[in-house]
Amino acid sequence: MPLNSQLHHSRAELSGACRLLLSLDASTRAAAALAGFEEFGGLKGYELQGESKTEPVLKPFFGVMRQVDESPGLLTLGYELTTTEIADARKLKYFLAGTAGQDLAQAALAAQVADAIVFSAQVPAVLNRWYDVLKNGVRVRQLSAFAIAGKVEGVDFIVDYENGAVRFPSAAYLPAANVAPTISAPAIDATHAKFMRGLRPMQNQIWRGYARLYSYDQNQANRLVMAHEDFSFTLTLGKNFGLKHDGNAEASIKLMIAADEGVVLHRD
Repeated sequence: MPLNSQLHHSRAELSGACRLLLSLDASTRAAAALAGFEEFGGLKGYELQGESKTEPVLKPFFGVMRQVDESPGLLTLGYELTTTEIADARKLKYFLAGTAGQDLAQAALAAQVADAIVFSAQVPAVLNRWYDVLKNGVRVRQLSAFAIAGKVEGVDFIVDYENGAVRFPSAAYLPAANVAPTISAPAIDATHAKFMRGLRPMQNQIWRGYARLYSYDQNQANRLVMAHEDFSFTLTLGKNFGLKHDGNAEASIKLMIAADEGVVLHRD
């Protein structure tokens, strides 16, 4: 095999990317093919992680114990895949160990009186504390209008239109009694630009199924470097992720090869 082949060229590997296709909960290859594979989305690349644990075979030689062989022990092999696409429904549930939750949805409201924000001597209003805007006990988001009779926005109160909350920054107007604002808000469903999916974190720690993993580089004549197809996997969270102002968000998942190792095709 030529040493300068694209498969072994360090620049080709560094310039590559990969695709991951998952068939969650499939117990066999046939079941995975029948259910189909979901595209996992953009991935920066992966790190192959493997370990072979062996046990030494010892033999005494005139008072000296020597290792003369090794017997096979535990063999593990898998991939740690890295992505910068954090807020993606296909990925975020793995990073938060979550399952599907209640999506953000609401009916349209046009100049309607919201639920009263309750203040009393026992529960007084607190300066600059955010209070939810509710209608029939449900938070209203993406407000298009908000008014409190006789009060001036930006002076007596400040509104978080996106998240549906209000605060009172002025000691001169700190409500002593209930406040019932008048609000308007659009209907939000799966087709709305501000629709958001729901997720319940800390519900699932491990996922199983079948996967296909493809590696690519910059060789325009033949970009596909390697394909690992139809292997069973266990999927868990990789390294922790975070958001910061001076760099891209980055997270990873660990995809360990399980009982069915599948087949690997590679460019030669």
